[in-house]
Amino acid sequence: MTNDVEAKEPTKADATQERMRTDLITGQLKPGLQLKIHELQERYSVSQTTIREVLPKLVHEGLVTSSARKGYAVCRLSLEDLEDLAALRLDLELPAFETSMKQGDVDWEVGVLRAQHLMRKFVAEAGASKRAEHAHGWLEIHAGFHSALIAGCGSERRMQYCRQIFTQSSRYFVVAAKYMQSSDVNLSEHLELGDIALDRDIETGKERLRQHVLQALTNMKRFFEETENGVPG
Repeated sequence: MTNDVEAKEPTKADATQERMRTDLITGQLKPGLQLKIHELQERYSVSQTTIREVLPKLVHEGLVTSSARKGYAVCRLSLEDLEDLAALRLDLELPAFETSMKQGDVDWEVGVLRAQHLMRKFVAEAGASKRAEHAHGWLEIHAGFHSALIAGCGSERRMQYCRQIFTQSSRYFVVAAKYMQSSDVNLSEHLELGDIALDRDIETGKERLRQHVLQALTNMKRFFEETENGVPG
């Protein structure tokens, strides 16, 4: 039993990857930034070996780029990438959501209810005006909610792809937060989407999710129009 528990404990590389992922998503490591091994070593207080182990994994997640000439860098933000991510979300999430509403069991329903509760609790505790100040917490709750909606699809591989696309999209959610809908409106929209899912209203659910993704895209495109490549002046 002890060996099983120890085997599941995160390694230093796992912990560093999680910290770097958070910094990449929340913009602490800015888009386009060249990632120097020695600077990352100092920032995260780990060995160069650990950093070299983590960076290729973040490349695989689509958060970091790698070049033989320039080395590692934070992926840049672009309107083209944003639109591509939104299209991929629709292609992957809509069928998974439909399948979940058709065949999701009691565990799926409980997962959706729990995700609704956590989102409601977060907004109540953080305050509608402070979502940007609690970006990491909001992103975890937000990602968990959308993951719960599709958890009944029966395909772990599809869910893994959805999570990866959602993680990449989250970078845009953070930098465009001031142009997004208010937390209260966004909360109501999510809760309603969860209720529709639990009612098994398949056509309405698919349409609401499609509108949800496209509205987020519209909000973030507005951000790009008012800034230069998604970087406020």
